[in-house]
Amino acid sequence: YVLVTNSINALKIFTPVYVITRGGPQESTLSMVYYIFREGFRYSRLGYASAVAVLFAFFLLLLAVAQLRVMRSDPD
Repeated sequence: YVLVTNSINALKIFTPVYVITRGGPQESTLSMVYYIFREGFRYSRLGYASAVAVLFAFFLLLLAVAQLRVMRSDPD
């Protein structure tokens, strides 16, 4: 549970990227959440940002399921 929670939290980093670098020089510190924010609100591409957000949520779900299956202990 802790591994899944920490993995999801690591992938949704937004505040440091937004406050400190705004994506960094040549997008070197761009995170997926900041990318979705930038596409939706800075460039007014809300449909595209929504589609990327849904794909990102699906990816996080697949990651959580895979991690839980790998870490599951079988009571034999």
